[in-house]
Amino acid sequence: MSDGLTKPSWASFCVVNRKEATLATADSYLKDKKQTAKFLGVSGGSLERLMRSGLPYVKLNGLVRFRPEDIEHFLEARTRRVEQ
Repeated sequence: MSDGLTKPSWASFCVVNRKEATLATADSYLKDKKQTAKFLGVSGGSLERLMRSGLPYVKLNGLVRFRPEDIEHFLEARTRRVEQ
């Protein structure tokens, strides 16, 4: 039975123009704090707390970035399944 909710993914979150698609660069592949907070539906402060509690991130030249697959794994590890 479906509750009408679907699992979000970076593929659906990021709009891609197929006509102009190119190979992803580090800048377009890695997500910044604002993009990640928006994707997760949390505030910047909540994102900071998630980072302290284990949300993986990459620091490049002092900038914090997130890998989409790390976000997916983090969410999957914290997903609670309801048994019927």
